[in-house]
Amino acid sequence: VDLALLPRPANGNVTPNASNGDATPRSFDFSADGSTLYVGTYGGHALAIVPVATFGAATPTYVTLAARSKRTQGVVDLNGKVWFVESSSAYRLIAGMSESNTALSGVQEYADTAIPTSYLPNFRHMTAGQDGNLYLTWSGDGTAPTSLHMFNPTTQTFTALPGPGALPFFPDAIQRSNVAGSTALVFNDLQGLNVGIHDTSTHATTLYPAYTSVTPPVNYANDVVQTTPNDLWLTGTPGYGPDGGTYITPPLIGHIALAAGWSIFPRLTGTMPIYGTGDPNAFLFAIAQSPGSGDTFTVASSATSICTVSTIANYPGDYKVTGVAPGTCTVTVTDQRSRHETLAFQVTTQTATINARARKLQ
Repeated sequence: VDLALLPRPANGNVTPNASNGDATPRSFDFSADGSTLYVGTYGGHALAIVPVATFGAATPTYVTLAARSKRTQGVVDLNGKVWFVESSSAYRLIAGMSESNTALSGVQEYADTAIPTSYLPNFRHMTAGQDGNLYLTWSGDGTAPTSLHMFNPTTQTFTALPGPGALPFFPDAIQRSNVAGSTALVFNDLQGLNVGIHDTSTHATTLYPAYTSVTPPVNYANDVVQTTPNDLWLTGTPGYGPDGGTYITPPLIGHIALAAGWSIFPRLTGTMPIYGTGDPNAFLFAIAQSPGSGDTFTVASSATSICTVSTIANYPGDYKVTGVAPGTCTVTVTDQRSRHETLAFQVTTQTATINARARKLQ
């Protein structure tokens, strides 16, 4: 049974238009007792309240917001209160509403002053940590690292959490780790094409490379879950081929396995094509390590006349395989205990001009 949301309500867009996403549901959560569904509408500037028992039959109740040009998203039910974010270039607010008072007068708004206004940030996602705080991701202007943000419902304050040094940092979808007893949050980083783990106890962030590049496209993570301390699963968006318009890498579910202390990502099955020679067509891969593993690696090509392998400046643990001439070659990664993984490549004569790491931020 589907339930359509109206392309209004009051205090929404001046000229509502459903085809423009005025009432597009972007996030939702159930009430603590499971009787109610709260839905944030991206362009409708309202929170839809849907009774589960009559789902599909009853008309949703809308909690409208006082100001226009807000995007209601990131709905989280926490301790009898529904929290959501209202965001646009002009608003950076988190709002809370008691489940026992769903009238507009029951909504309280808190402005996030921790984000520099020059970022013109747009809310991306929100989750509740096991510490009782709310954690938010924001998209900046793409020119500077963007930190995670924490909202403390008790003190009603925002904190900008530290990022991983000077690396580009664009946290997107965020959720709690599925590891029992873990205090971590996991997210995808769209700027550096990483998977991130943030420890809410120490507020330290660790990034793991999570891109695939069947040259020149890039598959970048859309969402990530952590199932064990050494297993990260992610969804990937496909990339374009040499013509700039045809997908040659499919949407994927990726797996980073760190049980041995390190893994190669991507570790694709079969021979991987490199479309042409030279740096713009290089295939990128990374060695992902468990924190504190301290492994050292030797990386070598089987035929340097066909392909060479080298590190990527400013990205420790990242490598590129560059085609030199048409043919086949392998690249082997070996650690100090002689454990190794081998990747096979086919250098073709087809050329492309799209750099494998370039991606326009959405």
